[in-house]
Amino acid sequence: MRKKKVIFICFTCVILCMIAICGCTQKKIDPEKIQVPEDFNFAITWNVYGISSYDSATGTLIKTTDATYPENYITNLELSEETLKEIYIKLTKDINLNSYKNEYNPFSFVSTPTQTIIISLTSDGASKTVSCEDIALGEAEEARTEKAKKFVKVMDEIVEIITATEEWKSLPDYEFGYD
Repeated sequence: MRKKKVIFICFTCVILCMIAICGCTQKKIDPEKIQVPEDFNFAITWNVYGISSYDSATGTLIKTTDATYPENYITNLELSEETLKEIYIKLTKDINLNSYKNEYNPFSFVSTPTQTIIISLTSDGASKTVSCEDIALGEAEEARTEKAKKFVKVMDEIVEIITATEEWKSLPDYEFGYD
């Protein structure tokens, strides 16, 4: 009787471990299998006080709104289908933007100056905007939760894609800096 009980407990432990291992593995996303909806577009605002922005629907790229002649810091940027797909995957699969509150703060501390992050997504006839206004200037590692870290990381990756373009690089250097 005692031997059967030990075998049952061992068997149960093995099953529970297998379930835990299967539950912990993250599915790899195959970009080839992802279809970007025809109506997909996104907009992002970022930087100190939200001075930089990009809107994929219009192609409008603004390096800064804080300049004597802000019109000199505006250009048009048309991202490739491949790049749009990469960003679509980041916003819908990597972080699922819809799972965030409309008003969000990924940080639990304050700073001066502040930054503003606004990410909007339109896809399959629905729109979602997450606004992080006047939040601390911080890095992904400093975010308060794993979900917040992912949000900041994806925002940084999208900004990196945009600022690596020739269109961004062709705009003048910032007129003003912030301490």
